Amino acid sequence: MKHGVFRLPLERPDGPVPACFGFVRDADLGFLDDWAGAAFGPRERAGLGQCRSPVRRLSYLSGRFAARQAVAGYFEGRPETPFEITAGVFNQPIVRCDRREPPAVTISHAGEFAVAIAHDHGHVMGVDVERTSSVDHALLETILTAAEQRLLAQVPGHAEAMLTGAWTIKEALSKALRCGLTVPLRLLELGRVDVAADGSLQSEFVNFTQFKCRTWIRGGHVLSIVLPRKTVLGFDEHLVFA
Repeated sequence: MKHGVFRLPLERPDGPVPACFGFVRDADLGFLDDWAGAAFGPRERAGLGQCRSPVRRLSYLSGRFAARQAVAGYFEGRPETPFEITAGVFNQPIVRCDRREPPAVTISHAGEFAVAIAHDHGHVMGVDVERTSSVDHALLETILTAAEQRLLAQVPGHAEAMLTGAWTIKEALSKALRCGLTVPLRLLELGRVDVAADGSLQSEFVNFTQFKCRTWIRGGHVLSIVLPRKTVLGFDEHLVFA
């Protein structure tokens, strides 16, 4: 099992935004069960108790592990700042902390791989990760608009990975908006997708022009981060995928 946390560089026109990125790869259920027994608060244990299958349990634990790393990093690892990561009314993750202002957090998991970003509450973000083989591509093609299908066809790369990429971009945007995939997907329509110099993708949206997305396709996974259009993101994907 590999895991880590690092500062996520975010720069706004008026200065930097504090943020931390946490991840776990090849998550081990036995290890995470033991960790949760010592680390979880009562509301987190209640959430874990609702996971009836090993697959769902692994997803919950790996996501919370990545998120707790990110939040601890945001707090500079101070052990005197106890916190829990609970669920809001739309099942969005919320950091509960009594002693200081907590960050916002966004979480995603794809089986044994989970990622999370803890960031300043005043700066909205969303993250999503998927395995390139885990999305029903026949179904996804029916969800994309005709304009999106033409757009993706023009982007160099593996067709299946690009379809998964479109899904992660939309889901990351829905998390930034705090609505989840409860809205018509057409509202989350992609308006532009370009390939950056480092091989990542840069996307914009038809209806939410105040946002943008960065996407990395690496090692059988697709990772997307949505953030405000005027925020400059520094992200070294090798810290996660190496």
